[in-house]
Amino acid sequence: MAPEQEELSKQELINKIKAIIPEFKEYVNLINSINVFPIADKDTGTNIYLTLKKFLELNRFEGFGNSGNILEIFGNSLLNNLGEKFTIKQLTSAIKSAISEVEKSILNLKEGTIYTAMKRLYASLIQNKNLNEIIIGLYQQVLESKEYMKDYTNQDVVDSGALGFLIFLWLFNNKKPEINFKDLQKPIDKKDFEVYCINITCTDYEEEKIKTLDSVIIHKTHNEYKIHFHSPDLKSALEFNNPKILKITLPESNQKKTKICYFCENEEEKEFFSNLGLETVSSIEEIILKTNPLQTLYIIPERKKEILDLINLDAIIIQKSEEVLALLEVISLKTEFDKDEINNKLKKYALVENPSEEHEVIFKISRKVKEDSVYFPFLHCKEKFLVKKKDVS
Repeated sequence: MAPEQEELSKQELINKIKAIIPEFKEYVNLINSINVFPIADKDTGTNIYLTLKKFLELNRFEGFGNSGNILEIFGNSLLNNLGEKFTIKQLTSAIKSAISEVEKSILNLKEGTIYTAMKRLYASLIQNKNLNEIIIGLYQQVLESKEYMKDYTNQDVVDSGALGFLIFLWLFNNKKPEINFKDLQKPIDKKDFEVYCINITCTDYEEEKIKTLDSVIIHKTHNEYKIHFHSPDLKSALEFNNPKILKITLPESNQKKTKICYFCENEEEKEFFSNLGLETVSSIEEIILKTNPLQTLYIIPERKKEILDLINLDAIIIQKSEEVLALLEVISLKTEFDKDEINNKLKKYALVENPSEEHEVIFKISRKVKEDSVYFPFLHCKEKFLVKKKDVS
């Protein structure tokens, strides 16, 4: 039987994809380090890896970020178009259909990206090239993407999404990627910026409005649209019909000032913490509309920690009332307050019946906070300190 007529197994393909995902993790930082397009938020490797990890759980791709969403559309379409047994010719046809789905989903297609790498894969299969030959051709295409990145970003660097796709295929071929880092980039100009990576689902959207957003990817799942875009303004995430926010990703930021904001669940709680000088919010919508997540540290009750599944905020999760009181003392809140009254109320809000005699509060971030009526000097994080019951009762 000719190689192109030999039948392959869809389940074996799925098993192979799953087997190389842990190996891909080794290359995440490399891919992140050269991420300059469509925005230089240094997360392409992370997004591809998270998309692949979802495949481990679900047997289907669920995209994170720009390249992850493209990989989701391509990967799911490819698998959906394959039977339980398939030939190389049928695989080639399924890849062509998957690329077509990608083309329909990306609002402003750009060459020199992961999309181009997918097209190169298809063209190589049409020419009956084996996987070794395909990878050699893809490596050349990745190096050629520098010319596109110079045009798009003025940076002499290869496209990170195309590199991630190449590394995935290299691992699929049971070989360690042979990559010369010096070939990938010259020193990158680092710039601070504030752009949000947003994934939402909604029942409908306005075409004219969507055209005003950057890096837009739209694909329909069941009766909803999944939309990915980049925006300097989080409010845009709420301006869709019946939006359900899947994930808002914040870029790494060098912000040195952080506002403290407490997540409340009722008006009494709001009034109490407002009187302490803390800004308060009670929903994702309020976080987006009232605060700047890049400049805010959120205090979130443990029972509401699912908020962090929607937006990756800098946050301290509290479980016990003493933790909040200790936090307020540590950040040197200037407002005078009665410890007993506050501790009793915090116990009520934190649903603590019998707090332990001694427990640790672990700070998860490290920032310096401006000092005035609503800003406070803050500790270096990842320090541990003990709070004794006798000190806060």
